[in-house]
Parts: sequence; C-alpha cells; structure tokens
Amino acid sequence: MYSELPITAWYKNPFNGGNEKVPSFKIDLRKNLWYAHNLGIGGNNIDFLLNYLKTSDISTVLKWADERKNISYFQQQYNSYVPDITEGSAKGEMLVYRELELNSPKLLKYITSRKIDLNIAKYFCREILYMYDGRSKFYSIGFKNDTGGYELRNSISKNCMIKKDITTHTANSKEVLLFEGFFDLLSWYTIHCPTSQITPIDYCVLNSTINLDKAIPFITNYSAIRCYLHLDSTGRLAHSKLKNWFSDSEKNIVDEMDTIKKNHPDFLGKDLNDFLIYS
Repeated sequence: MYSELPITAWYKNPFNGGNEKVPSFKIDLRKNLWYAHNLGIGGNNIDFLLNYLKTSDISTVLKWADERKNISYFQQQYNSYVPDITEGSAKGEMLVYRELELNSPKLLKYITSRKIDLNIAKYFCREILYMYDGRSKFYSIGFKNDTGGYELRNSISKNCMIKKDITTHTANSKEVLLFEGFFDLLSWYTIHCPTSQITPIDYCVLNSTINLDKAIPFITNYSAIRCYLHLDSTGRLAHSKLKNWFSDSEKNIVDEMDTIKKNHPDFLGKDLNDFLIYS
C-alpha cells in the first residue's frame, strides 16, 4: 500500500506569515530538521532561528534561546551534522520507486477538486511512487523539471525530489509565459484549451520564486514575458525583481495576475488555480 505522506509534519511557512493554501514547511519528526520548500532553505533549530530572527549572528540566537532556558538544546543541534533533507541522506532517504501514468483515485480526485482537466494533468504530470528510508512507500503528482527532479504534490503536501529547478518548453514564439508553480500551468491550459488539445506555447515554470535567477537566461530571449506570479508577498517581490532586472530593456513584461484582479475585483484568490476555481 502507498500512503500520501511520510512520517513528517507539515505547516504553513512561518517565514511568509503562513500565507499559503497548501503547507510547504516540512519538519522531519525523527531527525528534528525542517525545510521550507517554497523558499528552498532548511536545517536545524539554529538555522530556523537565524531565519526567523533575521540575523546571521549566532550569538543573537543563543541569547534568544538562553532567555527561554533552551540554550543547551540549541547548542547541541548547532554542533550536529545536518544532511540535505531535500535530496535525502547517503542511504537514499527518498528514492523514486516507480513512475506511472496518473491513475490513483485519490490523486485524480484532488486534481478534479482543483478544477484541472484530467487529460491535461495526465499530459504534463506523472504519478510518482517513492520510497522513504528504503521502507515506506508513498505517492504524489510529479512534475518534472529541467534537471530531472520532480515537484511533488498531493492533497496533503508539496515536496521536491532529487533537485529543485525550473521547467521550460520552447515552441518558437516571441513571447513566453512565466508561471510560479506547475498548477498554474495546468490551470492556464484548462482555461485556454477546454477541449484538452495541447496548444504548444513557450513557457517557464519557476517551481518556486527562489528559482527566478535561474529563469533569466531562458526568458531573456523573448520580447514579451506574460507573468502569472502569485498575488502574495513572494509573488509580488519576484515580479518587482523581474521588472528591475529588465528595466533598461524594451522587453514587455505583462502582469497577467494583476490584470485578472483588476477585471474581477471580487476575486480574493492569489493564483491562477484560485481563479480557475473562482470562475
């Protein structure tokens, strides 16, 4: 039997105020490690407090812990070895067990609940069965990136396997569509291709706003960038960085999500999938 979630706890990311629909902040309950998937950072309690307190000074963290009578615990963690929990330990903490066409009833139900066309989802995504610590087996919707890694998502969690990277596709267009996540891409196709016919477009899926710098070499080649970055603090910051990056060029940068918001003032969602459900 496959389960949707390993022995981990998931929370809304405390570094962005918890402003997200699907929790992306993972805690490994056995190793007491954390990883914020939408920011691409992680570590132990010391690393958490360095980010939470917005400091690079370890003495500030230790002082904070000492005031709360937890200094010995934090010092012990600071001196311990912290593996890269996004790619797994040397023993292969998270390994792909099998890659299949999407057919899990639970995954299909989740996709349908997000109003995504199933044929479109099956075209772009795979069902990834993977092993955790070489024992337990789990499953998620998998969206492949340019370096062979997978963005993983199900109704409970968002994750990343092997390596986080952007996903790109070229169709010789003069404009490129820039999506923040792969559900934005699936939503775009569901909205614009109601007959499930896949119209070739040039696109770049960031798979996280932390990958914006990686996308620059790809999107630089286009005269226009149509952006579907989220209407939250991280998405707005990414859009601002993008405009600043090309401020000296004549490149046309279109904020499609802002246009949607202006045309539908009662829309309270933050991304294209929210808009698909809303409409």
